[in-house]
Amino acid sequence: MTHLAARLRRLWAHDRGLYRPGFFDQIFLGSFNAQEFKGRMRMDVSTFEYLCSTFASAKQRQNTNVRFAVLIQVKVAVSISRLTIGNSMQNIADLYKIGLSTSQFAVFLFNAAVKSILLRKFLRWPSPTVMEKFAQEFQDIHSIPYVITDVDGFHILIVAPRLHAADYYNRKGFHSILLQGVISSKCFF
Repeated sequence: MTHLAARLRRLWAHDRGLYRPGFFDQIFLGSFNAQEFKGRMRMDVSTFEYLCSTFASAKQRQNTNVRFAVLIQVKVAVSISRLTIGNSMQNIADLYKIGLSTSQFAVFLFNAAVKSILLRKFLRWPSPTVMEKFAQEFQDIHSIPYVITDVDGFHILIVAPRLHAADYYNRKGFHSILLQGVISSKCFF
């Protein structure tokens, strides 16, 4: 009876062909060289592998009788595709042969993992002693007291997007995205 119930449940899942050869297999099974991979994913293979290993424990699910778990590489690729290219979630879900809600949840988990794991690792608020040192450097070099860093922005010219073009139109009269940076007293970015 248990075997029959598991077999009937299999009909509930929509077979998207995730484990058949396709775009996913070409990327992750080595059909693309490093340059092609970087062109499609906007990052090196080593960076992609680092992200997969970093988020493996936070995002990997187990196979069940009802469905196979989506691989961590697929979840990271879906998230990177959404954040770098900005395609619709439905297009990305179709491309990677997973469901729309699965792709949306993968991006949600990826963003949460970046915030909880990578943010603390790569962005740190300075300690009070370091802040005093930075303030002293600013005062010594630039004669500006009580400053620990400088924040500035730069408009990067872009072609007006088809959707929400008004959101990218700036006060200078062209479409752009804004790059913001934090600069030390010695002008390090």
